[in-house]
Amino acid sequence: MSALARLMSIDKFCREQRNSADRLFMDFKYTRPGSDEQIKAISTFQRLISGWAQFLAMEAQTPSLLLEQQMCRSDSE
Repeated sequence: MSALARLMSIDKFCREQRNSADRLFMDFKYTRPGSDEQIKAISTFQRLISGWAQFLAMEAQTPSLLLEQQMCRSDSE
């Protein structure tokens, strides 16, 4: 995962993956079972889930930007 991905919020990460998730749902639901489209959809699903695993693992190791911003605000008050 890139350095940029490590800096993005969960909300931004969700928005980034939304189009891929919508497309894979349609490809999987409305195509013939076992078709190339379904296999590609499952592969995309696996990639999106792996992206979440990486994102959450990084979040667990370092605080998110949002948390850091909130901490800075409370320190200045």
